[in-house]
This record gives sequence, structure tokens and C-alpha cells, in this order.
Amino acid sequence: QRARPPAMEVGGRVRVRLHNGISARATIATLTEDEAEVLLDKDGAEHSVPLASLFALEPFEVDSTDNTCDAEMTATRVSASQRKERGNILFRLGDFDAAIEQYVAALKKLKPQALSPGAPVIVSCGDPSNGSAKRYRPGTVATVSGNVAEVLFDDDSPQTGDVDEAEIPVSRLVLVGDPVLQSSVYLNLAKAAAKRGDRLEPVAYAHRAVCTTHHIPEQEERPVSMAKALLVLARAELNRSNFNGAEHAADQGELLSPGDKQWAQLRAEAGRKRAQRHLSNKRLAKEVSMWVNDVMDARGQEEQAECESYTFIEKDEPSPVAVREGARAVFTPHALHHWGAAWAGTLAAVILALVVARTWPSVPLRDASEGSSVDDNAFHHG
Repeated sequence: QRARPPAMEVGGRVRVRLHNGISARATIATLTEDEAEVLLDKDGAEHSVPLASLFALEPFEVDSTDNTCDAEMTATRVSASQRKERGNILFRLGDFDAAIEQYVAALKKLKPQALSPGAPVIVSCGDPSNGSAKRYRPGTVATVSGNVAEVLFDDDSPQTGDVDEAEIPVSRLVLVGDPVLQSSVYLNLAKAAAKRGDRLEPVAYAHRAVCTTHHIPEQEERPVSMAKALLVLARAELNRSNFNGAEHAADQGELLSPGDKQWAQLRAEAGRKRAQRHLSNKRLAKEVSMWVNDVMDARGQEEQAECESYTFIEKDEPSPVAVREGARAVFTPHALHHWGAAWAGTLAAVILALVVARTWPSVPLRDASEGSSVDDNAFHHG
């Protein structure tokens, strides 16, 4: 029988295993012989769980939660590498939110050089406001003037525009300190965000990792690190149904490691999922078309019954008019025709909206207040 964690009491802080290998930190609200009511730290949600699903927090978590002053002193002593290892421990425990916190803290502990000529950077190029993931390019600072820096791009395949240099606002620059450590932390962030169920963040973090590997000085280590980053990027693109992006990352990865079969497997999986999406779209369009036909038939029968209740009389108007006995309203067959056209136009718009929504990759944006969105300023070391 598993021993209870030391904090197994009301008000004690524990880690609770929830589902599918996911765990989270929580506080015990009530306790019985067989189960406990816990409140999750993340959102305060209440869960009733068996005692066997409760575990003790890691020692470094206990130190950082018992005393605020001690936590602040400990935080200053913990290096970026230690933060990364702590994140790896929490990742293996399935607490992806806590792991991401440690990885972000690791990035903040990195000490890159000041923003000055010769500083290695990655440049934010994407626009997440339109539902796309952030994109980056590696570069080197040439000059700095106020809040603008001239950057020389280091990549061979620009993401935005065929330019080799540009003047970039400082707010869009992310300084690179230790490129090996920084790229590995970005990769771990991408994996943790994917495990958490995010859609855009894994792509953005993986793309940061790819760009950061451009600054690794050792020629032997750079291709290996970049291939790892491209593999994570390809899978992240595939998870959000960006099949072209996944295939492009796989093509780049194959150039670095031609004998690796996983690139061909990724392209095959992208092709298979694209075909499944196409077939699903055709089925959806057929179902909606049948539904529209049924609605239009029913509407036509209603209009026919409506017209049969009118008596058509000849008057001085250019066209016959229909007058219901005892009713004041006067309608023309031309008006009835326009009603039917309006119905058809509305239903056609519904079909188009449904098909487009089904075809376009679903990329819900997480609210920035939840702390999951990739914030360039959060990692800007200027």
C-alpha cells in the first residue's frame, strides 16, 4: 500500500494524478478514509479523487512554497540548467503547467550579452492576431539606434520577404545567450505545450528552437540540434493540421539527416491526414447540401399552400396581385419569388461558412492572461 505524502492533511499541498497521465498541484480541501476533495492550483477547480492518486510534491517545490523569502533567495541561486532539469522532472510526472513554469524561468536566467552590434538574435516575424503561429528568423545585430536595430539575417530561407537585412523594432528581438541550452529549453517548451493540448504555442516554441540552433558555433553539433528542432516543429504543425508546414519541416530535416526514415514517415502521415480531411469535407458538403434541399422543398410546399389561399384578380397594376379574402395585405407573385431567393442565398452562405470552417485548420488562441501564449517580451533580455 502506497504511503501517504507528508502533507496528507486538510490544507496540505500535494500533486494529484488526474487522467491520461496528467498531474497537477493541488490543496486538500476535505479528507476521508478513501478519498479527498482537492482544489487545483491552476484554476481552483474542485476534484474528488482517491487517496492513491495523491503524491508528495518534489523537494524543490516544497522549498519554493513554504516561505516567500526563502523562495526568492532560492530562485536567485538556481541556474538555468537546474531550472531546465526541474522542468524535465515535472514533465515526466505529467505536470505540464509546472514544467512550463520552470522552462520559462530557465530562459529568464540566461545571461546573454547586451543588445549591441554583433549580438545574436532571433526576430519575431509572425502575426498571431490573424490566428497563425508566431514565426522567427535568426539574425545578427548590425547597428542599434534608439528602439530600432538593423539586423542581418542568417537564414537561407526567409520566412517573410526576400530580404537579407532590415530595420527591426527592439521589441521584436529575442537575444540569444547560450544557443545550445536555449534551443533545448525551447524544444522542451514546445513538447510540454503540445502535451497540454495547445495548438499554436508548440509551433512558435519549436520555430524559436530552429532559429536558435543557427547560432550554435560547433558545425558538428548544429545539424543534430536543428534536426531535432525540425522534428518537433513538423509534429507540431501536423497536430494543428498545417500539412504544408509539416511537409516543409520534414523536407528541411531530411537534408540534414538523409538516412533517417522518420522524415518520410512524417510526410506520409501528413498526406494521409490531408486525404482524410478532404474526404471528411466532401461528406460534410454532401450532408449540408441534402439538408438545404430538404429545407427548400419544405419551404416551397409552404409557399405553394400560401399561394393557394389567395385569389388572383386582374387590376390596373402591371402584374397580377394576390388578395386573401378578408385580409388587407396584398402580395405579388414577384415578391414571393424574392422571398424564395433570399432563403436560398442565406442557406448558401451557411453552406459556405460550414465548409470553410471545416477546411481551415482550427487554431484557438489561448488568452494571454493564462500565461501560455508565446510572449516575445517575456524572454527579451535587453
